[in-house]
Amino acid sequence: MDEAVYVLDSTAFYAGIPYQGRGRYYTTYFVLEEVKHQSVGSSLLHTRVQVTEPSVESLQRVKAMAAKTGDSNALSKTDVSLLALALDLSKDGDKVNLVSDDFAVRNVAPRCSGFLCRGPISRASGSKSLGRCSARVAGRSTQTQR
Repeated sequence: MDEAVYVLDSTAFYAGIPYQGRGRYYTTYFVLEEVKHQSVGSSLLHTRVQVTEPSVESLQRVKAMAAKTGDSNALSKTDVSLLALALDLSKDGDKVNLVSDDFAVRNVAPRCSGFLCRGPISRASGSKSLGRCSARVAGRSTQTQR
């Protein structure tokens, strides 16, 4: 499929990411809980964002990768669910972009392979675009662009 796929952490909603551009947008129920106190949560249900959960297999794989990187204690349930969802979606051959500014997520993501991890650029910079933060597959060079 040619259309980009985005898996969104709560910071992406605060930056306005799901309301711009082309692509398919996904998140988990943990993120929905984090943003429900804002108008972001209610408007989320009326956008192109699909709220879903990852497979048990991908959750286990992410936890194993986090243990190898030493990030197990730094990842929240939300972080693990987002990484696992990105992993699930990448298995379909889609170009998956995980949008998060969380350091532990960005550290574990390249080791899961199959998807990119991007950080939303803050509203303070005047832009709501995405900045690349890591490479696609473990063992390849990592890039940062903001």
